[in-house]
Amino acid sequence: MKRNFFLLLITFLTFISCDKEWSDKNELNINGKVKKATSIYYKIKKDSIGNIYNDTLKIDIVRLNRKGNIVDRITKAFSNNKIRDSIITEFKYNFKGQLYKEIYIMPENFTDFEVFYTYKDSLLIKTYSSHSEIELDEKLFIQYSEEYSYYPNGKLSYSEFTQIAINSKSKDTSFNQKNTLYYDKNGFLIKSKWTSSEEYLSNSIEKFKNDEKGLMIKEKNYNLKGELIDSTNFKYKFDKRNNWIKKEGFKNNELIEVTERVIE
Repeated sequence: MKRNFFLLLITFLTFISCDKEWSDKNELNINGKVKKATSIYYKIKKDSIGNIYNDTLKIDIVRLNRKGNIVDRITKAFSNNKIRDSIITEFKYNFKGQLYKEIYIMPENFTDFEVFYTYKDSLLIKTYSSHSEIELDEKLFIQYSEEYSYYPNGKLSYSEFTQIAINSKSKDTSFNQKNTLYYDKNGFLIKSKWTSSEEYLSNSIEKFKNDEKGLMIKEKNYNLKGELIDSTNFKYKFDKRNNWIKKEGFKNNELIEVTERVIE
């Protein structure tokens, strides 16, 4: 049962980390006036007799306002091409147009919660959550926070995401996980490090190479000893407005994953 809890937690982390990347259309790499964007992410797999099929893992649907800010998002996680979990996120902005709160409507086994944003002048310096509860073998409170640092030019240089699970009775920490992100002077993500107290979750380092637009074109995965585990190259297809509408991932020149986007 404990393993099931941490598998649920992986889903929770995936939704949170993705939302950090998606607050406006610039971070979505979208040009022009956009009302809605739908992304479908799937793996390319083979069955027992070698037939190739698509294994859908996630669908994201985001709606934007006239200012280009995302107002809500529906994320659906799949298992065996069937919906496993679904989360609705609502985004709230202050009079300056800054995102100040996210409201998460969670799936079964989790309670809903909110995330709050703290700024210094125009720069985001911290986010933190109210707790979400989960109850399987034990009742746990889950909370997270993230802190941000910047280059002198105002571009993001570093962020550190921390999540903990606390036993509601003993108040002991049952689990903790940290994700540290590093950016170059253009604000493009170049490195990610995951460390966890749980063996079911990955302890790893990822390094990224980006093109001039900030689109990821190469990802290398390492263990914490610095030994290379695997490498993935990415290729993109674009629409007439130069928005990417298809992202393909290759390992050893073999297509392994695809993300397709419909932009309206």
